[in-house]
Amino acid sequence: MLLASNPLSELLESAASGDLDWLAAAIEIALLTWLFYVVLRFAHGTRGLAVMKGAVISIAVIFIALVVIVELMGFRFPRLEVVASELVPFVGVVLVILFQPELRTGLTRLSERGYSGRVEAPAQLADFTAAVGKLSRRQTGALVVFEQATGLRQIQASGVPLDSLLSGALVESIFYPKSPLHDGAVVVREGRIVAASCMLPLTESRDLSRDLGTRHRAALGLTEETDSVAVVVSEETGRISVAHRGLLHPVADVDELLVLLTDLLQGYEPGLSS
Repeated sequence: MLLASNPLSELLESAASGDLDWLAAAIEIALLTWLFYVVLRFAHGTRGLAVMKGAVISIAVIFIALVVIVELMGFRFPRLEVVASELVPFVGVVLVILFQPELRTGLTRLSERGYSGRVEAPAQLADFTAAVGKLSRRQTGALVVFEQATGLRQIQASGVPLDSLLSGALVESIFYPKSPLHDGAVVVREGRIVAASCMLPLTESRDLSRDLGTRHRAALGLTEETDSVAVVVSEETGRISVAHRGLLHPVADVDELLVLLTDLLQGYEPGLSS
């Protein structure tokens, strides 16, 4: 008797009897909507979104054409039905191959949630930004990457290993045009320069200005895949830019660079414009 009068048992009995089918449907719709939103968010601004649009349009056109033919002309396509049913298991593999960069970026972003960022010593950053200002005035190209939650061991392994406290004088020496380490990027981890002359992946975005050189494309390519912060000095113009989350933000002077860099390394997300 006690079990029969229990509200929880009554709720379970109602669900078992089909009275709560609407609730199950609502949960399913909410989950599918959330999944669709997550997929679009990860694919937004990437080549994968164009592939997705093309695939959806192609499938929709073929499906509508087949439905019209079946309904109006009464034709049946048993062979196509068999082929479609057999190809379904391979769709997942094909999607993983097509959207591998987007999936990798999305999973990396998920692993970064809850990370508060590393706080670099203000004195080191002030010394570093002052050196960047000197490089800018001399129009000496430079690319310095600050590691955050996503590890850069693979990037580090592509360069020359170092182990030195971050300092402006060392950064200027590395990017001196006749230095053997001036090509490539410097990787900074927890306030120390761990490698120089490192190779970075180039961005595949086609929406970038033609004025951007290899350093800028490398900075964007790395920050599209990781949460790293990259500081770039243009060799052609001396312009200083900061790349983060696949966005490039030019700064007016070293004071603005110091403020922006400090915020990013402390985990803040200022609104950057591409």
